[in-house]
Amino acid sequence: RTYKGLDHALLMGAVAAPLRFLAPVLRDSTDFMRARLAEADR
Repeated sequence: RTYKGLDHALLMGAVAAPLRFLAPVLRDSTDFMRARLAEADR
C-alpha cells in the first residue's frame, strides 16, 4: 500500500504515536500481519 505524500522516513515515523495522524501505517501493518498469520494457521 502507498500513502500519498509520505516518503520512507515519514512512513516509518507514522508508526510512532506522535505521528500516527499522518497515516494508518501501524493499523494497516498489523491488519496485514494478522491476516497472513490467520492464513498460515489454516
